[in-house]
Amino acid sequence: GLIERWRVEHKGVIYADSTWFERRSIQLLARRPEVWSFRVDRLGQTGKELPFDQRAYLNLDPRTGSAVTLDSLLEKDAAPRFSSLAERRLRETLSLADASALPLKDGRFAMPQQFALTQSGLVLLWSGDALADPDAPRIELTLSWSLVRDLVRKSAVNPPGPATETGF
Repeated sequence: GLIERWRVEHKGVIYADSTWFERRSIQLLARRPEVWSFRVDRLGQTGKELPFDQRAYLNLDPRTGSAVTLDSLLEKDAAPRFSSLAERRLRETLSLADASALPLKDGRFAMPQQFALTQSGLVLLWSGDALADPDAPRIELTLSWSLVRDLVRKSAVNPPGPATETGF
C-alpha cells in the first residue's frame, strides 16, 4: 500500500540520490550446539529502484563468535553427496534439465556461501555475485531434514528427529 501510493503520487518525479527509508531486521533461526543461524533482511527505497530487498544469512559459532561455513557442518566425505543433492533440487526448483546451464556464475553449479539452519531444513541462498547476473533475483531453496539429516554432523547441528520437527 504505502509504496504503491507513493509511486502514484510521485509518478514522473525524479529525485536525486536521497534516501527515503531503510528497514533492517535480524531473526534468529536456529540455536544449535556449534552454530547459531541468523537471517538478515534489508528493505528500502533510496530514490532509485522501488524498493530494494536484500537477504543474507549469518552463521556463527556461539562459543567463539566466528563465522561457520557449510562444509564445516557436514560429515566427513559427505560434501560430494550434499552438493549433488543440492544441484538436483536447484534444477528441479528452476525446472532445468541436467544439461542446461544454471543461472549461476560461469553457468555451473557451485555451493552457495549463504546458508541457514531452520526448523524445516537447511536453506541455501544464491544472490549477487554468485549469480550469472548479479542483479537477478535471489535463488533460495530449502533441503528438508529428511534429505540431509545423514549428511550433517549430529554433534554440530543436532537436527530434529524423523518423528518430530519441533523443538529446533
